[in-house]
Amino acid sequence: DVIDDFDCNRNATYAGDLDSLSVILNPAPSVDNNSPRVGRYADVAGNGTEYAALVIDYENAINLSVRNQFSLKLWAPKAGNLLLKIEGGVGNKEVAVPVTEINKWVEYSVDFSDQVDKGHKKLVIFFNAGQNGAPGDVYYIDDIKLKASAVVPPLEDFQGGVHLGWQPLDQNNPLHGNFSAPTANTTPNTVNSSTEVGCYSKGASPFSTLQAFAPAAFDLSTLSQFNLDVLSPAGGGTVTFQLSSATQGNKEAVATITTPGAWETLSFDFSAFDAITDFQEIRLIFNAGTAAAGQSWCIDNLRQVATSVNPCLGVVAIPQIIDDFECQRNHTSIFYGAADLKVVNNPNQTNNPSLKVGEYKDPAGAGTGYEGIGYEFAAAPDLSLYNQLQVQVYAPFDNVPVLFKIQGNGANIERRDTLPEKNKWYTFSIDFSGAVGTAGNQLVLFINEASATGGGTYYVDNIRWRRAGYNGCIGDNETQTTTVGNFTYFNNGTYDGQTLQVVANPLPATINTSSKVLKYVQAGNAGIFSGAFAQLDANIDFKSVKTIKTKVLMDHIGKFTMKVEVFGNAFPPVEITLDNTKVNEWEELTFNFATVADNATYDRLTVLVDITSVGAGSDVTTYFDDIVIGAGACTTVGVFTPGNVQQLRISPNPASEYIRVENFEDVARLEVFNVYGQRISTINTANDTRTEIGISQLPAGVYTINGFSKQGVLVGNAKFVKQ
Repeated sequence: DVIDDFDCNRNATYAGDLDSLSVILNPAPSVDNNSPRVGRYADVAGNGTEYAALVIDYENAINLSVRNQFSLKLWAPKAGNLLLKIEGGVGNKEVAVPVTEINKWVEYSVDFSDQVDKGHKKLVIFFNAGQNGAPGDVYYIDDIKLKASAVVPPLEDFQGGVHLGWQPLDQNNPLHGNFSAPTANTTPNTVNSSTEVGCYSKGASPFSTLQAFAPAAFDLSTLSQFNLDVLSPAGGGTVTFQLSSATQGNKEAVATITTPGAWETLSFDFSAFDAITDFQEIRLIFNAGTAAAGQSWCIDNLRQVATSVNPCLGVVAIPQIIDDFECQRNHTSIFYGAADLKVVNNPNQTNNPSLKVGEYKDPAGAGTGYEGIGYEFAAAPDLSLYNQLQVQVYAPFDNVPVLFKIQGNGANIERRDTLPEKNKWYTFSIDFSGAVGTAGNQLVLFINEASATGGGTYYVDNIRWRRAGYNGCIGDNETQTTTVGNFTYFNNGTYDGQTLQVVANPLPATINTSSKVLKYVQAGNAGIFSGAFAQLDANIDFKSVKTIKTKVLMDHIGKFTMKVEVFGNAFPPVEITLDNTKVNEWEELTFNFATVADNATYDRLTVLVDITSVGAGSDVTTYFDDIVIGAGACTTVGVFTPGNVQQLRISPNPASEYIRVENFEDVARLEVFNVYGQRISTINTANDTRTEIGISQLPAGVYTINGFSKQGVLVGNAKFVKQ
């Protein structure tokens, strides 16, 4: 907004009586203007000086589409007229503003909104216009601005006609429907009582699109949000608002209907794209992806406003994310390099779709080889499961060395890697599994490590901890880290798009006495091949034991399917279907994925119940629990099978250095598991009846020991606590 504040925002190019203008300390600071510096203008004295002026020359046409309120603060020594003028285009406009308050700071403003697209190039200021200047006539000015009006007229209100070029996309009516405007508002309410609106009926395409063209590009630098009144059909849904740029493509924001069948105002925030200057086309998609030919939507009162949407409202913090520079800024205690880091719009979304990223400016000069970004945590991170550090970096040079370091409280753990290619987002995955139990509570990224000169602008994003892979017990639904909480229904009628619920175990008995399980409901109107998928945040890692186990509770004899896949099918999906054999009783199913290639990477797990059936008119509920990938178990295997498993005796317990295990007849092998069901060690006992196991290297926690016979049958188990 600022043309010149005579401090840090000096954006004006002056002409006219420039010699009369100088910068001085504010001679009269007050609550009306406490700026450190202001402009001093000595009005030209003598006959014929009644229209001496200060001219701000833009050289090119001034964009008044949004910023069209010309204002300044003035300290005047005498009463008179302040004449503000815009010129250089089609016609000129000048506005005389009476100056009645003298020897004090007063803000004056004029409206040039009616001069849009007239090509004006200059703003002119006349002090005491129409009167010859006199010796000693000194005026002080400050905060010269061209800003947006507090109230901006709607871009489109359909009153008396259509102001933007609205049409079905590419005028393809069969695919993209029909638009009619202005048409009568048949359901006015307090949100929209307009008499005339625009109404659209969808075409055959699931992505049926309404298109509009503006006479000039939208200026998002000040007003980066679009508000639109929408009248939805009874079913409601979503509205996707796209802005189309010839150079940057389509950018979109999505809003959800909250009052189906009634007018409501939806807001679409484009502040992340405010640097794009060639948005001139709008596209609206109603219930994107849903085929509903003829479905009617009405719109009205499209306006451009300052951003009011909080994009992070309701976002739940994910503790494994350190900083994504958007809504997951969970550790913002930056003890090192904070002055060199700021949040900016993503300069390149090709390999990273984030809207906001961190911009890091590496200090230049000798001795700057170990500048960086340092995060400090309240406590050392728990690396027992999430121990793979992921960081995305965008660099201006090839082959940039990066040092990743955990430090603090005596820790000094370093890992190094190199970013190979410039001007492209690169994802580092740094293995800190060897640092389990560290006391270090600081993480530092040294970008361009050991550089002799430093310098350069880098971008960082999505700093987070990930697990090495999904193995062992990945879902017992008892804790946050052992719950796959994002299983999402697909092709499942009423429940389509919803997530599975974690509920109380309806039958805590026999092989599953856990308190919580997953509830799967096949809707009465489910389509064929309905199911639920979970997008995992790491790859499935069978660790050579290519099985998946889960416990199921079904009220009928049917089928249960496990499927591993990856988006884009880089590796072919593999699915295994098994019949259950028990009704209203927990049983464990083991799915053999022996055909999965050793190098296959899958990050999506899908379950289907009664895979080829459709909804039978009423909902059918199935429960499942204790998902185990590869070896391991979620609970002590077989502990509820009387007579088969003996209790191993462990001493001391708790322990810190070693444990002694006794009372295990017929045990040929001991296996130690952590709370996630991951096997962390195997001890061959040679059929001894006692043995000692060193545990000093283990993180503090609860562990399970299982004893197996030569035939691999579980014959003993126990738990111990590592202090």
